[in-house]
Amino acid sequence: MFCLLLFVLFAFLICHLFSPSHPTSFPFRIFGENKLIFFKQNEIQISEDLSRCKWDPTLFSIKDGFVQYNDPSVETATGIDVSSYQKTIDWNTVKASGIEFAILRLGYRGTTEGGLFEDSFFEENYQAASGAGLPLGVYFFSQALTPEEAIEEAVYLLRILDGRELQLPVVFDWEYVSENARTANIDSETLSACADAFCKTVENSGYNSMVYFNLYTSYLIYDMDSFGEESIWLAQFSDQPSYYYHYEMWQYSCTGTVPGIETEVDLNIALDDDLVETIRQFRS
Repeated sequence: MFCLLLFVLFAFLICHLFSPSHPTSFPFRIFGENKLIFFKQNEIQISEDLSRCKWDPTLFSIKDGFVQYNDPSVETATGIDVSSYQKTIDWNTVKASGIEFAILRLGYRGTTEGGLFEDSFFEENYQAASGAGLPLGVYFFSQALTPEEAIEEAVYLLRILDGRELQLPVVFDWEYVSENARTANIDSETLSACADAFCKTVENSGYNSMVYFNLYTSYLIYDMDSFGEESIWLAQFSDQPSYYYHYEMWQYSCTGTVPGIETEVDLNIALDDDLVETIRQFRS
């Protein structure tokens, strides 16, 4: 029993002595040379090639339903992302409520047969949100099985955009749907190659790119080393984020309420300097 108590005490001291000094809320410990993230009973090797998150999770708070970052040296912007699920939106009211930017779903690939479809409210949202003076980005819900299909999705998106101006990135959005979805068994290498192919295609057409994912997809499916310095849009529905690596934008709620929108809506905070500066300059 005495030996067991000594072991528990030793483990406790090691965990606290070698924890990073930067305040964090993610389950992270360093043991000598071995740097690991602990997520859903998985031990994940930390990549030395990716930038660590610079946002202090303890500085996030919620005020009137919206997340704010309590560091006067960091400029942020509040935004939403929408699709046909929100139906018709009064974009002038949305802007007047304090929303500073929007990401619109442009289209998606079917989860079973794999057809390509334009979001039925994209054109309406683009015209009305642009008319209201909001800076915009778009996202495409991907279910690509190969890099070639991801390129097909990007080309489809570019054809609909037809050279129209976007102030914010074009986003590759892959999500696990169900065990019956066409991409349910996609492997890490293939999915990462799909994201890369999509992003390079839109970048070659003059748009900025970004990848959207949640913690599960990042830690357990994507090969994050392949992302390099790709811009990241993190989805984590919580009061404080716990993602280890750096991200430019955080989707923190899918149940937000915003004047001008009759349904619940996704809420986001932009944190990256360049992203926020673009939003501020467009609105000024």
